[in-house]
Amino acid sequence: MTGANSSAAAPPTQPPSGTPTRCGLATASLVCGIAGIVTCGLSAVAGLILGIIALSRIGKSAGQLRGRGLAIAGIIISAATPVLLAMLVAVLLPFVMGALREVQGVQSISNMQQLVCMATADYAEAHDGNLPPSKSWPETFRNYDIDDGILADPSEPHAGRAYAMNARLSDFPLSAVRNAYRTVLFFECRFGAPPGGGPELLPDQPRHPGGYVIGFCDGHVVRVAPQETDELIWDPDQEP
Repeated sequence: MTGANSSAAAPPTQPPSGTPTRCGLATASLVCGIAGIVTCGLSAVAGLILGIIALSRIGKSAGQLRGRGLAIAGIIISAATPVLLAMLVAVLLPFVMGALREVQGVQSISNMQQLVCMATADYAEAHDGNLPPSKSWPETFRNYDIDDGILADPSEPHAGRAYAMNARLSDFPLSAVRNAYRTVLFFECRFGAPPGGGPELLPDQPRHPGGYVIGFCDGHVVRVAPQETDELIWDPDQEP
């Protein structure tokens, strides 16, 4: 009897359904969406496509795939990334452009300092203290390592010469200038302007923040606001 009971077959049982697995495409969608922030939105396109495919597969898997939340998150982040990037660019671009203009303004001052502090001093030392001729100073200064790159403006390097000399100082003794700290020697000028002249050669607006780049006879270079140009001295004989 015991043998008969032990030899009876056990009733068949239904195998348990397998544990749902996470959909890899859902995870990939979220990763691509997040990565879109650093790839300028390129991977976000892939994230959007993968998320849609993942949702479709999860819906057709009869509960065998999970990760619906990841797929939805991937779709949302992937779709939002280009918008967020556009907003970020719109916010940061003015600051970036402002910083670039400031750097270019500093470079313009450096170029002017090479004209006023270095080339002019070297020329005066070799010519009994006289300043160079205003009509030909660009050619003359090439003998003092002043090339077209220094004469150009950093913001428009291919537009030609960006500086002019005060024509009233042409061949004038530097030591005879009465107000060297206020008398203009070189100044930012319009592109295509003659190499020598006066305030009529100034651009309509300064090319850099802070004002026109002006070099004075005492060797210092500053940016002068348009409303302050009337205070500049152009006549070397002007009394203090």
